[in-house]
Amino acid sequence: MYRALLLTLFTTALSLAAGIAGKWELRGTSASGEEARVQLVLTESDGKHSGTMLVEGESVPVQGLTVTGEEVTFKIPTDDTTYTVKVTLKNDAAEGTYSASDGRSGKVSGKRI
Repeated sequence: MYRALLLTLFTTALSLAAGIAGKWELRGTSASGEEARVQLVLTESDGKHSGTMLVEGESVPVQGLTVTGEEVTFKIPTDDTTYTVKVTLKNDAAEGTYSASDGRSGKVSGKRI
């Protein structure tokens, strides 16, 4: 029992130390069921976060990245619309939503990779 408790505390401490920085595989699902898969790479330096999306082999810097605890919000500009993504990154899992400037919206889910 004591060993299990120590293991749990150690694992939790490592997870908190890792924070949100790292690679995340995200899947956006529209109301009609269409899916898009991307990778989000988050970095942290001197308490400041930055991010890049990897989409079909292309690297796109995210804009307006804000981090409040486990809540992350950012924008992804494309040629014809801008997507706003709001996700909670917790226990190596991602859950949230996206909305587009053209009115489309959907769910976001994923995991740390």
